[in-house]
Amino acid sequence: MKFLPKADSSTNSYFVNISDGEPCFYYNNTQTGISFNYRDKQACEHTRKQVKMIKESGYNIISYFVTDYDTFGLEVIRNNFKTMYGSDSHFINVENLNQIVKTVNGKMMEAIDI
Repeated sequence: MKFLPKADSSTNSYFVNISDGEPCFYYNNTQTGISFNYRDKQACEHTRKQVKMIKESGYNIISYFVTDYDTFGLEVIRNNFKTMYGSDSHFINVENLNQIVKTVNGKMMEAIDI
């Protein structure tokens, strides 16, 4: 969070996330016996809170789940992603990345005051 530039209320600021799945991290140090497993509900809830803080700091969020796997039908993955990133979550097949340009362009057009 400390590395994000401050959003200015006179401009539209966007945080664009491109992801290949849910957040996860596993650490296991056999010398110290310290291990840590960050995934599933814990990781999704933490990500959701971070996204909320980014929104509250003045950013619009656009998030893409990009994959070549046939995961678009798996409701758990879709629901977790929508829980983390909200209504501007998009599911994109890696072979159709122009969808990213299309949605970002749409957001920019919405911001134009004509």
